[in-house]
Amino acid sequence: MQQLNLHSCKEPPLSISANLLHMGETDDDHQLVRDLVDWAGGIPSRVAKEIGAAATTITRHYNGKATTRLGRDTVQKLRQRYPDFPGWGIRNQTVRAEVASFGDRPFDEKYGSGDLPAIPLVGTAMGADSFDPERDIELTELDMAEVLEHVARPVSLARDKEAYALTVVGDSMYPRFRPGRRVIVSPRAPVSIGDDVVVQLKGGPGEGDHRDRVSTVLIKEMVRRSATFIELRQFNPEVTFRVEQERVAAIHKVIGEVY
Repeated sequence: MQQLNLHSCKEPPLSISANLLHMGETDDDHQLVRDLVDWAGGIPSRVAKEIGAAATTITRHYNGKATTRLGRDTVQKLRQRYPDFPGWGIRNQTVRAEVASFGDRPFDEKYGSGDLPAIPLVGTAMGADSFDPERDIELTELDMAEVLEHVARPVSLARDKEAYALTVVGDSMYPRFRPGRRVIVSPRAPVSIGDDVVVQLKGGPGEGDHRDRVSTVLIKEMVRRSATFIELRQFNPEVTFRVEQERVAAIHKVIGEVY
């Protein structure tokens, strides 16, 4: 099962209740491993060997001593090696998309619901050119028509039919976003100064009939907004720059990262 960790991009500390929630989820993983190992023959080290993992990866959960959750890759390998394990069905019903740093919001705000339509993960690639070569402002190519897979939808986006996810492919926003991280984006959410945003750009001068086609975006932090321009910030290299409003097709808010 795909696990999600959707959190605000400023990464505030987890509340006490969120930490307790995480502990409970670790206990769930302990039980899952115990049930799977017992079902597979009762030898934790053998299960670890079957999926090419270190023995401690499984034994620490089996013995209830692990303090962190099962990694996504480990869960995927276990699923592939033991597809008939009946516990997967139970896990699908009880383990939902983890949403950290949502403080004390209700459970359904923190966890995606399997009853809601999934969010499409659309295609991205490194931009062939820079928005400003002299200052190395990174562009991202975006293909909204290319749906690679889907991610679970948090209840807070239940009514946002236009929400989508994309993969960050460059390092211009490191350390806030590492290359390869996936983020959920909401076209409907209001955008404020300090938000991380996806700015969809219209084509530049000389592109003729394709001028209004959106194919590139800027994934940056919103610094300032006026009637004639928006001001954005990237972290690597750190630079603040302006984009004229006539180049802006849309501004979408980055809601959080998906794990």
